[in-house]
Amino acid sequence: MSKIQDRDPDIQIIKQAQIKVERPTAGDMARESAAARFYWTLWEQLYLEDGVLCKRFKKENGTGQYTQIIVPVELKQELMQLAHDNVISGHLGIKKTLKKYCNSSSGLI
Repeated sequence: MSKIQDRDPDIQIIKQAQIKVERPTAGDMARESAAARFYWTLWEQLYLEDGVLCKRFKKENGTGQYTQIIVPVELKQELMQLAHDNVISGHLGIKKTLKKYCNSSSGLI
C-alpha cells in the first residue's frame, strides 16, 4: 500500500510532509489539487503506520476510534466494487435496497 500511495501525487505530498513532521503552508497547498488540499485539511487526524498514510476516525458519540487507510486513486474503483458488488458485501445497491425496503405498501415512498 505504501508504494501505491507513493505513486499518487495527491497523497505523496502529504506523506512526505508527514515524514518530515512539517505541515505545508496554505500557500504551498494552493498550487496542489483539490484532493491534496482536502488531505491537508485532515492533517491533525493523519499519521503514518508502517509507511502507510492513515487517518484516525473517531465517532462523534465517543463509542469508538478507527484507523482508515487513505486510498490511492488507482485503487478506489476496485475498492468500491469489492465493497458493493461482492456477495459478502453489506451493500445491495440502490435498486435492490429500494426494492427490499421501500415498496408502495409500506408507505416509505
